[in-house]
Amino acid sequence: METQSNKSKAGEAMGIVGLVTGILAIIASFIPCFGIFAIGLGIIAVIFGAIGRSQAKKVEGNSTLPLSGMILGIVATVFTIVWYITVISSAASGINNAIDVMEELDNQIEKTSDEMEKSINNSSSGLNDVINETSSGLEKSIDASSNAFEKSTEAMQKVMEESTKAMEDAMEQSAKAVEEFNEAWEKAIDSPF
Repeated sequence: METQSNKSKAGEAMGIVGLVTGILAIIASFIPCFGIFAIGLGIIAVIFGAIGRSQAKKVEGNSTLPLSGMILGIVATVFTIVWYITVISSAASGINNAIDVMEELDNQIEKTSDEMEKSINNSSSGLNDVINETSSGLEKSIDASSNAFEKSTEAMQKVMEESTKAMEDAMEQSAKAVEEFNEAWEKAIDSPF
């Protein structure tokens, strides 16, 4: 009987260790931060399961526990590797999308910068045109005002000269009239009547 129980227990310890590490690997594979540990535990479960299975086969014992540990280890390792590949490809895709968005944003910024520069140049050109037109208008206005002032000064001088001449003429006539009046007065006083 002892040989039979020894036969059936061969590989059982290794199978239990493989099964426990396989279960731990499955649990760790679903926790994102412990994915690296899940791969390590999965590999350990496969190794212990394989050793336990080979021991059980040698003595024709039960290889269910070691096989379960191996299967759990393989599933946990494959699941974790697939999960990491998915995460890495998603991250790479996200990074590529972010790079595309950044390039598009850079192009839009450059385009906006060019448009702003053109707008500033056009505004500056338009402002220079307005300043030049205003300056030209001011010069014309100043010239017209100066010409009008000169003409008005000339007209005032002419009016003053004419007024002075008219006053001189009027004074001469007044002086003649006073002389004539004085002569007529003297005649009237000297006359007998």
